[in-house]
Amino acid sequence: MTYKPGDLVRYTAAPVFDGVIDTGDIGVVTRVVDGWVHAVWPSGVKGSVPTSNV
Repeated sequence: MTYKPGDLVRYTAAPVFDGVIDTGDIGVVTRVVDGWVHAVWPSGVKGSVPTSNV
C-alpha cells in the first residue's frame, strides 16, 4: 500500500522497544522514505516503522 502525509496508519507489530509506539496505536503519516513510514504517534513522538508493520 502507498501512504502519503496526513494518512492514518495503525501499528500492527509488537510494541517498540522503548515503549513509545504500542501495538494498535494510530499515527498520522508525515512522510514515507525507503520502506519506512514516518508518523506522529499518540505518545506525541515522531517515529518511523517499516511499512510492513502498518
